[in-house]
Parts: sequence; C-alpha cells; structure tokens
Amino acid sequence: MAEIIYTLMHHAGAASTSRIEWLSEHDCDKFNAHLQLAGQKPIDEARYEAMYQKGIARYCLLYLDGLPVARGAIEPYSKRMWEAADIRVAPAYRGRGLATDILRFLSLAITKSGKTATCRTEEDNTAMRRAMARVGYQELAIIKRIATESELDAALALEKKVFGAPAEQNSPAYARERWLERMDGFGDLMLYAQSGGEVAGIVFGRMESEKSMTVGPVAVDEQHRKRGIARLLMQELEKRALRHGIHHIALGAVESAEGFYAKLGYTGTLLIQSEKHSVDELLSLNTKYRVVRTNVYEGAVHQVFLELPVPDRELQRTYEATFPGCHTQMVFQKTI
Repeated sequence: MAEIIYTLMHHAGAASTSRIEWLSEHDCDKFNAHLQLAGQKPIDEARYEAMYQKGIARYCLLYLDGLPVARGAIEPYSKRMWEAADIRVAPAYRGRGLATDILRFLSLAITKSGKTATCRTEEDNTAMRRAMARVGYQELAIIKRIATESELDAALALEKKVFGAPAEQNSPAYARERWLERMDGFGDLMLYAQSGGEVAGIVFGRMESEKSMTVGPVAVDEQHRKRGIARLLMQELEKRALRHGIHHIALGAVESAEGFYAKLGYTGTLLIQSEKHSVDELLSLNTKYRVVRTNVYEGAVHQVFLELPVPDRELQRTYEATFPGCHTQMVFQKTI
C-alpha cells in the first residue's frame, strides 16, 4: 500500500473546543490509559520518557466525558518541518470528527512555532485524507515500491542526477541487473517518492542475510529537498524491513547526510577500504581508535572499520593522501 505525504498549505482554522491537553514526560500513566481505551498494548515507562528526553515526539490527548479517547503527536524531525503524527481515535469514538480536531490542534501548534507542518497516511485511509483536506493540507508526495523496469530506470536516473555517477561503478551489488533480480522477492524494499508525476526521491534496501540489510542509494532531487521526503522514505523502509524479519540496517553516508542519519537513530563508524592496500597497511595509520572489525569484501576490497565518537576529517584525508585509491566514509548502523 502506498503512503501519501501531505504538507499544510494554509492556516489550519479555528482551534477545536474539545478538551485537548499536552502530556509531559511524566504522564505515561495517562498515555497508557488512552492505549487501553484504544485496545492497544501499554508502553514501557522508560520508552515513553525517552521520546521526550530525545526530542522524538510530544503527545497530546483529547478527552470526552473525562476519557482520553484520541491522541496525536508532534515529531520535530528537522529545523524547518515538524510532523503531525500518530493520530489515533479509539474505535468506539470514531466518526465524530475527533481526528480533525486533533490534527487542527497539532497543526496550529506547529505553525505558531514557525515551522512547516507535514502529515502522512496510507493511500486507503480515506477518513484521514478527508481530515487533512479540511484542515488545509495538500499532497506533497506518494511513496511507492519499485514494481516495473521503467520505474527502476527512472529511480536509477535520479541516482545518477544526484550523485553524478551510478553506485555500480564502486560495487557490482548496485548494478541494474542485480536490482532487477531483487525486485521479484524484495521489491518492497526498493522505494521511491513520486511528486507531480516525477520521481522525487529514492531509497533502496538489499538483504545481506536473514536479519540484516544494507541501504543505498538514498537520494532526493534537489528541488524536493528540505521537505521531509528522505526521512519518510527511510521510516517506511524500516517498517517494511521488519516485515521481512530484518533487525539490523547498515548504510554509507556522504558528509552532508551524516547528521540526518544520526537524527534517525543511526550510529556511525569510519569505513576505510582499498583494493590496492592490505588490511595490515590500512591498520598502520590508526593510532587512537578502536578497531570494530576488518573484512575483505567479495574477496577483493580490504576494509577496516574504526569506532569514532564523531567524524575525524583529518584522519580521513590522511588515509586518502597516504594510500592512493583508498576510500573513506562514515557508515551508519541501526538495530530496529
């Protein structure tokens, strides 16, 4: 099922008269009271508090007759854009416009903070799509899986447009033929965002083992950046990965994207690799960082992984200057 991303295009209208209150990091009991009413499992207190402490989300509850019948959250995922997220109404109270009330409340809070409001829902959730239209949202992009060769070619064309050269030049794993093979069994891990009939962004995942996946390429067309598309593509890919039993994700990142992956909960290590130089040679320049592991990828590429708390650009430049043909890059991992 495709997922649609929306952005608020005009003022959200008058605030609802329903009783809506913000929750603090200490209100886990109130949040769980709502989950029980909605027929969902309670959340662990530590996990709830972590959402606030890490700035992941801030929740509110809507009350009717003293009962917490609906919820919603603000997710401040970038400096410019915040999402009205996780809007849910208890089954017995649906059909009363409460989702619209919550969405309007969240949207007003976002715009008053000087941010652009976004929201998303699945293509078949007509009730939520109507609520977004009433509040003033318009469609930004649709997230789809790669299902045809023409869609694959359009996605790879965007990759070349963004990076200047296809990733298959660095590894045969990124070749078009390999992606065609993956489409049969794991095409739902190859996603693109469509806007105005064009490919606005892509994220491809490929399984490395039963429980691990490598992500890449990840690219967004320049005219569609700063709109939350990359984040939403990554989040959708993680959801789909879990359906395949995948719990470990790894990816490489250009320098400008390192902060983006850190905000998504990924932790970084420095990858040093070369076809011309041995692992021992690559290890010789490291004097202060823990070696996470070494590897010879596909029997040809010698790799060293170093644990870095923050990127060390000087070390990267030293490696690339000392060993011609050596490539360094921060790689990121996440357990989901």
